[in-house]
Amino acid sequence: MNDINQKLDQQINERLDYWIGQLGRLCGQPSVSTQNWGITECADLVATMLEEQGYTAVIMPSGGHPVVYGEGDGRTTADGEAKTLLFYLHY
Repeated sequence: MNDINQKLDQQINERLDYWIGQLGRLCGQPSVSTQNWGITECADLVATMLEEQGYTAVIMPSGGHPVVYGEGDGRTTADGEAKTLLFYLHY
């Protein structure tokens, strides 16, 4: 296994319990899209979870359920290139 994979594995293992807890927190938030039940509360939770990780989060109205948008400062690579990472998830 190369060095970067070892570092990644170490980071995952060190925080695995935390992230499993975060997943449980999210899964524990009731929401049913088709009945519009708990959607606002779930959007609020997702925004809060993003903010807890250092992102700015905005809940934006849409034609349907609200959109949660989060943004954070990325790191720059050794060659000076800024990187962008996009997640598109359903909450």
